[in-house]
Amino acid sequence: MGVIFMSKYSLEFKLNLVGDYIAKKGSYRTLANKAGIDPSILRRWVNNYYEFGVDGLKKRRTQQVYTVEFKLNAIELYESTEMSYRELANSLNMNNPSLIANWRRAYHERGLDGLSARKGRPPKVSKKKSQINQIKDSSETNQLSEAKIKELEQRITDLEIENKFLKGLRRRVAQRVKREKKK
Repeated sequence: MGVIFMSKYSLEFKLNLVGDYIAKKGSYRTLANKAGIDPSILRRWVNNYYEFGVDGLKKRRTQQVYTVEFKLNAIELYESTEMSYRELANSLNMNNPSLIANWRRAYHERGLDGLSARKGRPPKVSKKKSQINQIKDSSETNQLSEAKIKELEQRITDLEIENKFLKGLRRRVAQRVKREKKK
């Protein structure tokens, strides 16, 4: 389950800038300054275009969620090889190399908990809604409890009737057996 993002820059804008860079119409810095963006953004777009084609420039509809094992593997690969974050991200089919740096920092600061911690604001539930939900839950529980109590009371009544019937039947059978023994 992911979060839907709106792209700050259109695909057409990105393709034009990447195309200008590939056509050698300027350096990262000159093209980025003309477009009013940071050169590192253009560098990332060019890299993503080379690695993933046009799909690398498209904004993903949902945010990619990586497992703790995947993050730990990426950190270990970075620390055991001489690959840059960008090279490692490319080899792992990731289009955002800074994620690996963030994971590494979090891992060294907080251990495995740093890799499993969820980012972002917790779901917004007001106290009033929370209390209303608790009241609804408790009233539903009370309704279920009341229904269960009525059901159990009816069962007790049925068993008492059955018990009286069986006692009467046993008494009659015992009386009949007594009469037959006397004969």
